[in-house]
Amino acid sequence: MGQRGAILPLMAISLAVLMGFAGLAIDIGYLEYQQENQQAATDAAAMGAAQRTFADNCANASDAVSAAYADAALNGYASAYVQATSPPSSGPYANNKCAVAVTITKTKMTTFSRLFGLTGVESTQAVGLANQASGGSGCIWLLDFSQADQTNFSNSHIQMPKCSIYINAFANFSNSTVNAAYIGYANGANNISGANFESATPQPMTVVPDPCATFSGCAWLTNNAPAPATRT
Repeated sequence: MGQRGAILPLMAISLAVLMGFAGLAIDIGYLEYQQENQQAATDAAAMGAAQRTFADNCANASDAVSAAYADAALNGYASAYVQATSPPSSGPYANNKCAVAVTITKTKMTTFSRLFGLTGVESTQAVGLANQASGGSGCIWLLDFSQADQTNFSNSHIQMPKCSIYINAFANFSNSTVNAAYIGYANGANNISGANFESATPQPMTVVPDPCATFSGCAWLTNNAPAPATRT
């Protein structure tokens, strides 16, 4: 009997070790799951910032950074966990004003490992880049927020495959043929009835600011605007 009873402590120790390994496996799976979710949120924040950068023609870093924080918050990561910089200070896109680097760092509480004082710290990174080469620079900006003052492109033929169209309000593309690298609108759908978009199609974007300050001579043209053309 004494010999049989000596096995019990060994079994208890073995069982404790097995439970420890099982708990560690559960924690590792949980941390991997959380890491995937956090990476997805980081990627989304970088992409949202890149879209903002693209809309600003890579000229407004603060807007891009704000867009990254806002997008991360939508996925449950407050600004305390997020670091966004534009342009990045290191890496392959260092000093590239069209790039935004996003890092999210957060401590994940485990179930079993924390009994031994262990916690998981997840840090995920992503870089969003506004691809000016494929998207092209802006050639048409419709900045007026009033949909009543729509710009009428109906029955037109627009060919500018390396340029973008930014629309803050409303435009009428009905029965037109449009070939542009990018077409974005900020406030409501536009009239595209019967339109033929040979490249990019209209898609939602955030409001774009007046780009005049980035163009030489724009201020003079603003103060000396030509008479509006009439269509016949």
